Amino acid sequence: MLREVIAFDGTPLQVDTSGEACEKFGFQPDQRVLDPYNNEATVVGVAPLPENAGCMKKGTDVLFISLDGADGKVCFYPDPAKNLRKL
Repeated sequence: MLREVIAFDGTPLQVDTSGEACEKFGFQPDQRVLDPYNNEATVVGVAPLPENAGCMKKGTDVLFISLDGADGKVCFYPDPAKNLRKL
């Protein structure tokens, strides 16, 4: 199932919120997590990067999360298995 979300930079994204998509990263949709800075967040889904980001190329699938207090805007970490902890 696709859901439109907005990234922190204002870019609209079509995110796959299915369990199958999120499981590839070891998480479930709506799962609560902590980021590397101990900010609580919710797993939203998976989408390809709309542009290059650091060493990650445009089109690479990434897991998007919404930080608490971010008004639903989403962000990602390059390696969710290392960067996110399940609550």
